[in-house]
Amino acid sequence: MADKAVTIRTRKFMTNRLLSRKQFVIDVLHPGRPNVSKVIDVLHPGRPNVSK
Repeated sequence: MADKAVTIRTRKFMTNRLLSRKQFVIDVLHPGRPNVSKVIDVLHPGRPNVSK
């Protein structure tokens, strides 16, 4: 079985100097594939959001 295509687009990219981080929106198009979270993690590594 061949791998299906996954399209990942970043938009609204901005640098937040107050929090010393980069922020952006990720659009993921993955028709025919159930989960692509590992692909996104490899392309855009970072620490997970921790809310208390």
